[in-house]
Amino acid sequence: GTEGYVTIELDEQIRRYQGLLKRAEIYGGIFDAASPLAEISKLDQQSAAPEFWDDPDNAQRVMQRRQRLQDDRELSVSLQTRSSDLD
Repeated sequence: GTEGYVTIELDEQIRRYQGLLKRAEIYGGIFDAASPLAEISKLDQQSAAPEFWDDPDNAQRVMQRRQRLQDDRELSVSLQTRSSDLD
């Protein structure tokens, strides 16, 4: 089936992620998974304002951005966990 393919694809993604982390360290950058949390919090505060929903198009864009940040954060945490499991 496709299970072997998925495992290989995941292993490749983890290797790429580890490479990105190493390059970030070399260039003095840090991989900060907490940064999206700050933006998510800010977007949550915006969406809590009663007037936020007065502009449905903007509200939709903001909530989509929030979801992308949340998805990225969850992927980052998952990859960090899997990466540390490989070490």
